[in-house]
Amino acid sequence: MSSPRVTVIIATHNYGEHLPTALRSVREQSITDWECIVIDDASTDDTAALLEDAVRDDGRIRSLRNAVNTGVSAARNRGLAEARGEFIQFLDADDAIAPGKLERHSAFLEAHPNVAVVCSDFAHFTDSPDFGAHGELRPDEKLNGQGRAVMSRLLKGNVVRINTAMTRASVIRRIGGFREEFRSVEDLHLWLRIAAGGHRYAFLDDKACLAAVRVNPRGLSKDAVGMRRYMPPVLQDLWSHHALGVVASLSLLLRYADFALDMLLVRREPLLVLPERRAAFLSCAVPIALMLLPFWLIMRPWRR
Repeated sequence: MSSPRVTVIIATHNYGEHLPTALRSVREQSITDWECIVIDDASTDDTAALLEDAVRDDGRIRSLRNAVNTGVSAARNRGLAEARGEFIQFLDADDAIAPGKLERHSAFLEAHPNVAVVCSDFAHFTDSPDFGAHGELRPDEKLNGQGRAVMSRLLKGNVVRINTAMTRASVIRRIGGFREEFRSVEDLHLWLRIAAGGHRYAFLDDKACLAAVRVNPRGLSKDAVGMRRYMPPVLQDLWSHHALGVVASLSLLLRYADFALDMLLVRREPLLVLPERRAAFLSCAVPIALMLLPFWLIMRPWRR
């Protein structure tokens, strides 16, 4: 079979009530040159039956099932291993994408070979996606550029929602996909490593590329504990495996120290430290945290 232009990867676990909306948004795309790989990460609801019907109705949809729940990173990596498209569109199972997104984003990447990731805006929804809605990103959140500037913005906060981006498959494979033990903030980890590799980001301000993000209390973005747990390891992993330069490295260590102090002193939550380059990392992170501590304590009441 010839390779499709775009592979859409959906990892899902017990989202049967929302999955049809996500799949419908893929099937209603303005281009037909796509495949959609859905990884059922050991769902116990009606997901398997829904996917059986979807695959029968549209041969471009493929379904893979995990016998045990592996987490979103491992599930997406399984999809990446099966993907045949030149470009990758990740889509959360409770969200949707506008009908023109795959066409406009893939055309942009084809026209700009120096760009690795193209992003657009998003809008929240509750019942049905509204692709005529106004996007919610502020001007400073519309990511353009490469290198230190992009990394600095991402270290302040993840401004690239997974559904808003399309990425070259070759770039994702070059950096090794997702780190599978990271079950939260895994997308930020991906974007930071792409930026650390010197790859360029571009923002396409086009309403035809809007991503619709469901207001869902079960969504991964609502898992504050999980996000806090994995954010320090994400930063440590980035420091350990990439030559960041002095300014970016210091910015990362300050961000790490802020998280570590909050978790240890305020929330009383354990700090997960990765084994690789542990001693070297802590020898840099701990002194910075100790120097930051007095200022952190002074400023904390104003940051609540």
